[in-house]
Amino acid sequence: MTVAVEKAGVGNGAGGGARTKGPAEEKIYVTVRVRPLSNKELARSDTSDWECTNDNTIASKIPVPDRSPYPSSYTFGKTRF
Repeated sequence: MTVAVEKAGVGNGAGGGARTKGPAEEKIYVTVRVRPLSNKELARSDTSDWECTNDNTIASKIPVPDRSPYPSSYTFGKTRF
């Protein structure tokens, strides 16, 4: 998984950033790749820990304890194939 954060404008102009009115806008881009298992993994009877439930959601197949700080699935606003 690759995560990149891009900030557009800095509200106070510190550090050479441009002054803007209001809070700085953030754009976060996340890349997730779920690949098929290799022949070697299949021969070992390995299984994938993630499942694509639809075009915008991936879900963990590993049970998550109640009140876990980590989500069991992730949903994305835009996808590219």
